[in-house]
Amino acid sequence: MDTQDRSRQRSKHHHHHPGGTVTPVPPTPPEPVKVGLCRIVRFQNPDGTFIPAIVTGVNSDGSVNLHLFPNVKTQSWMQTFVTSVIEGDTPGQWSWPPRS
Repeated sequence: MDTQDRSRQRSKHHHHHPGGTVTPVPPTPPEPVKVGLCRIVRFQNPDGTFIPAIVTGVNSDGSVNLHLFPNVKTQSWMQTFVTSVIEGDTPGQWSWPPRS
């Protein structure tokens, strides 16, 4: 690789200033994740526990419709579809599962 190639490659990742100093360009922060069809989320029960769910619809007001997947051994009584659920951290709302 010649000097000109190295200079071109460097210029993609740094800003050059007069006098030869180089300032690194900070990375662009990622876009927030948007909820959409088939995304896996979690629904918070009235008792504070979480149930896995899949988004089956996104409404014009930003709320979502969910298909819940309760534990059939301990939550078989539970309905499996909820509608117009908003994002949040309180019972009756949905949230993103924590990253592992």
